[in-house]
Amino acid sequence: MNHVLQAIDLHHHFGPTQDRVAVLCGVNLTVQAGEQIAIVGTSGSGKSTLLHCLGGLEQPTQGTVWLQGCDLRQLSTAELSRARNQQLGFVYQFHHLLAELSALENVALPLMLGGLRRTQAMAQATTMLQHVSLDKRMQHKPPALSGGERQRTALARAMVTRPVCLLADEPTGNLDRQTAARMYDLMRELNRGQGTSLVIVTHDLMLARQMDRCLMLRDGTLHSQ
Repeated sequence: MNHVLQAIDLHHHFGPTQDRVAVLCGVNLTVQAGEQIAIVGTSGSGKSTLLHCLGGLEQPTQGTVWLQGCDLRQLSTAELSRARNQQLGFVYQFHHLLAELSALENVALPLMLGGLRRTQAMAQATTMLQHVSLDKRMQHKPPALSGGERQRTALARAMVTRPVCLLADEPTGNLDRQTAARMYDLMRELNRGQGTSLVIVTHDLMLARQMDRCLMLRDGTLHSQ
């Protein structure tokens, strides 16, 4: 398998030098094409920080992140934004949908930002919403959707560009167990159908163990579970 995302010797700290707090202390991670990886750890262990560094949302203090063989440090702001839009998908604990747009418009937005014509973007967004069983809720705006429906919309938005890797930060943290299990099933279905790699930060050990690999972030480094 070819790797799509790789972190080499990632270090990250917060605060001034004299009072800095080290969160990542030499993290190494290789994500293969189509692989499913869960990252677990205690609150405050740096899981979200790691995910932000992997997605180019945050610059590590030291170390390198490679996406499809490209060093993220070498990209301009515009190039990094384009890489995130076209090659990565993001799902968070809070859906971050735009309240004034319908579910369909929210899902189509990344495609239009990437330069696709509105009619094409809407057609592809429709197909993706059908994949997550929201074909009857496409015209509803986020306030009219349930928590599970909003998260499925967020998942559809993350996957509509057919990214090489999906980065999910506690994507089911606000959902009941049954809805959470359905969300994980959907992510794995899309993983198998599109070949998208999954890197999911979660507190749910039972679901984490269903992934190809489960890694624990402890003392700033990753350990196999």
